[in-house]
Amino acid sequence: MSISISVNGQAFENFTSASVSIALDSISGSFNFTAVSTKGQLLPFRNGDACQILVDGEAVIDGFIEKLDYTYNAKSHSITVSGRDKTADLIDSTIKGIKL
Repeated sequence: MSISISVNGQAFENFTSASVSIALDSISGSFNFTAVSTKGQLLPFRNGDACQILVDGEAVIDGFIEKLDYTYNAKSHSITVSGRDKTADLIDSTIKGIKL
């Protein structure tokens, strides 16, 4: 099984772990991955960035980055990126004047 990650349409390969959660009892799928900066390279992730997770070449999550957690010291810099699929927009939106 191979996992690929694309952020803003660009493939990203320097991740150390990745997970995807898709369940029938959950309306929105979620993902997270941890990336490590190499040779002083900045990690180009921001909240709201488009993110697609592919497993064996098939898109299983197509969504957005929602949370960034940083860990760093004098020798290394890593970031854990979390988000949900596009269905999350429906869940998070509200229509004024309509009660569901």
